[in-house]
Amino acid sequence: MKAVIVFVTALFFLYFANPIFATAPVITAYPTGTLSLDTSFTVTATMSGLSKSAIYRLRVALAQPGTSNYFGSTYDGTNWNMGSIADGNFINITTDGYGAWGGDIQGKIDSNDPNFTTGSGTYDLKIGRYTQTGTTVTWSDPPSSVSIIVPPTPTPTPTNTPTPTLTPTPTSAPTSTPTLAPTPTSTPTPTATPIPTSTPISGQPVKPSLGPQPMSVLGESTNNNVPSVSPLDGLLSTENNPVPADQTKKPDTTFQMISMILGVIFIVTCAILTFRIIKKGDVAINEEE
Repeated sequence: MKAVIVFVTALFFLYFANPIFATAPVITAYPTGTLSLDTSFTVTATMSGLSKSAIYRLRVALAQPGTSNYFGSTYDGTNWNMGSIADGNFINITTDGYGAWGGDIQGKIDSNDPNFTTGSGTYDLKIGRYTQTGTTVTWSDPPSSVSIIVPPTPTPTPTNTPTPTLTPTPTSAPTSTPTLAPTPTSTPTPTATPIPTSTPISGQPVKPSLGPQPMSVLGESTNNNVPSVSPLDGLLSTENNPVPADQTKKPDTTFQMISMILGVIFIVTCAILTFRIIKKGDVAINEEE
């Protein structure tokens, strides 16, 4: 009877006891689409068979299948932690009173992660568990398969530098040359047409006609018997118009004026000399006395 009780008890503990791999994280949900760089995603995981109310550290990691070149960042609620356990704390979790835990973890693929060098492709997604102070990792098993797409690096298109447009140099306006006003041509003075002389009849000179005679002046005699004197009478030759004998010679008044002036000067000079001689004689007489 005792043997039966011990056997049943052993079966009970073997049935309800957690296997040794039950302490590894188990991924229950993960992104099935394509993962993009610098975009966060969520992974749901559970654990059991751990120490009760104990603190553990978890991280999200990706690697090519069959390799251990892990990369990826884990959000701890404040910061993104990238690299190995020695480079960051990742996210801290605490098990319950039964040594179990379940929840979401946020991960991201940083474009500047030095461990991510393989580009687009299919990768293994894992959850790693560390103790609070340890550095040994326990990975989730089996890993989940995800796709990562890395957009091609755009080739910079050279920017055409616009050619500066030359500003046209303003052309100076031509200076207009002032047009000189035409010099008025002097009107030639008409030359007097010589007045023809009439042919003398019976040897008597005939005075030329100078056109209509001037009208008589008020107060003058209108007697037609008084001969009129023409202003051109003096211009006619002596043959046709003999000059009267009493008008042939005129006295030279210029010579007379000069003679009178010289005579006056002579008389004044003589008077001055006489006055001086008399004055000197009076002086000499006064000295002798």
